[in-house]
Amino acid sequence: MIQARKLSEPAEEPRPDPATLAAHLKDASHFQGSAEEICFPVTEEQVSFLLRRAGRDQRPVTLSGAGTGLTGGRVPKKGLVLSTERMNRILRVNGNTAIVQPGVSLKQLEETLDPRGLFYPPDPGEKEASIGGTIATNASGPRSLKYGPTRRHIRRLRVVLPEGDLLELIRGRDKVGGKTVTLSLTGGRVIQADLPGYRIPHIKNSAGYFCEPNMDLIDLFIGAEGTLGVVTEAELALVKKPEAVFSGILFFDTAQECFTFAREARRMQARAIEFVDSRSLALLAPKYDDIPPAAAAALYFQRECRANETDRLREEWSRRSEEFGARASDCWFAHQEQDLEFFRRFRYDLPVLVNEQAVRNKFRKLATDLAVPDRHAQQMFNFYLSELPKSGLDFAMWGHLGDNHLHVNFLPKTQEEFDQALALYGILAKKAVELRGTVSGEHGIGKVRIPYLEMMVGAEGMRQMARLKKAFDPAGILNRGNIFPENLLDDV
Repeated sequence: MIQARKLSEPAEEPRPDPATLAAHLKDASHFQGSAEEICFPVTEEQVSFLLRRAGRDQRPVTLSGAGTGLTGGRVPKKGLVLSTERMNRILRVNGNTAIVQPGVSLKQLEETLDPRGLFYPPDPGEKEASIGGTIATNASGPRSLKYGPTRRHIRRLRVVLPEGDLLELIRGRDKVGGKTVTLSLTGGRVIQADLPGYRIPHIKNSAGYFCEPNMDLIDLFIGAEGTLGVVTEAELALVKKPEAVFSGILFFDTAQECFTFAREARRMQARAIEFVDSRSLALLAPKYDDIPPAAAAALYFQRECRANETDRLREEWSRRSEEFGARASDCWFAHQEQDLEFFRRFRYDLPVLVNEQAVRNKFRKLATDLAVPDRHAQQMFNFYLSELPKSGLDFAMWGHLGDNHLHVNFLPKTQEEFDQALALYGILAKKAVELRGTVSGEHGIGKVRIPYLEMMVGAEGMRQMARLKKAFDPAGILNRGNIFPENLLDDV
């Protein structure tokens, strides 16, 4: 039986900071909430104190990271906001591991590791994202094609449970017994709960609780969106920084040519393969005037290499992409640091431009996060190309084509268009589920994608998750409304 331990009383109680509350009532999805109080603990003892007090008072607690999430996961409906942003120390870098607190940003970690010739593979695109937030959603990004999602790089976690106990989990040591989780808490209570019985897609996935027989217990907390405990420390697996990175942006006359070449790019050992559709290129064109006017799609790739390979790779990628329909004279290639960053901005300017358009439209955008297995990738891509244009809606589509994981960003201008986009989102999600895919590849479910998760795991799967949470959190205080509806906690 895995044993949790008790934390002592904090040397100093964390005090509310009302002046900063308003900034924590939204995230990058523009989902809005409300709360009465915010605290910024800096120790595990303070986290434990806040949770124990909230449990006694039956007061909801919402965990808040950097606010870069896209699903309303950190947005409270009431109660206390517990922000981990001041738990932001890199405690140790030792060999190929780093031990960090949850408020450390990816940018902060990168700046520490780069001079040591190391890097942390997960790259969700937003460098201000916190480690705690990326663990909460099992975040991934372009490099997951080679390196996989966050889960693959977490060796150890320290987690404060909703009743205040501390749990330390080490990958490979702490296992679930079959399909049942058994934990002993310090007050004599034993948590015994069955894992949900739904099928986990064997692709990148950030939808619902991870569950497999005899799994590492640490994996239950990765992607749990803060509903089962508060991560207070993480040990991360690092890799050696490659000698060089060769990158390119290739332009195609048709989206299908771009899709077909993506399969070839995987065989050519790309570590990232990103798709950009014609509507996205139109958004980028005022800022990047070298985009070929006739281009219907672009493919952005990265490939690790040795420093003396770049000339050979330029010739190889130019020749092979031309065979698949790209115009070699229009393609961009680079391996110098400043050019690589320029290419990266080309890709990651898109979310900013779409968000700016949504503000001008005065309507919240709707963004999908669907992914499917390789064997169904062509069918899903064809479905996008068929269904999206005939809707008449304004949209832009881009994403991780190497992982069969594209984001459709609807940009409604009226309530009627918003309702139409919402209905089409449901149709696309249903198709992904039919193809044994996921309704969230990397961003999580939060509060805005719950209906799509139910499509994927069914009503009973939702109840099973609620029962599991209730076993860990009998008072139901922690991150209520994330992953499944709050009312399920009252019904199980």
